[in-house]
Amino acid sequence: MKQERLEPLDIVDKNDNVIGKGSREFVHKSKSWHRVAHVLIFNTNNELLLPVRSKTKSICPNMYDCSISEHVASGESPRTAAVRGLKEELGIGNPKLVLLCKLRADYEDGENNTISILYILKYKHKINIDRHEVYKAKFLQLNTVRKMLIDNQKKFAPWTIELLNWYFHIKSKAEEIK
Repeated sequence: MKQERLEPLDIVDKNDNVIGKGSREFVHKSKSWHRVAHVLIFNTNNELLLPVRSKTKSICPNMYDCSISEHVASGESPRTAAVRGLKEELGIGNPKLVLLCKLRADYEDGENNTISILYILKYKHKINIDRHEVYKAKFLQLNTVRKMLIDNQKKFAPWTIELLNWYFHIKSKAEEIK
């Protein structure tokens, strides 16, 4: 089971420069810019793993999420946070992550002012879901995910909507930064 992260988060500016530290609660309440690592996991059929967040999550329970979404602790690299999330939530060790991009967006509901570091993982082995974090997950064809996203955004966490919109080249609040 995943351990709650007690470490502070780095507070960053819009260009991802560290300007302070704060607890997750402070960062969210103050709407401070902070980092989150996301991973989109694809199987050998190029299907995307689309999990549903646990019903016990305090933010966006029972909603679709990226394959992995993990806050980056202060001093931690986004890659390390992604690897931690993969191990804790899905039982995936030693991933071969590929950095896709860094995005900046205010996702409003649930995750304000976030620098999202987005990775891709091609994975063909068994996944062991931590039910405390993920209610269920399955691999879906990309056209199915895109249709779901267009037809019923209310079922997706706000950051997932924007990251997937960006990925599918649909209008998105997420802006790529270097």
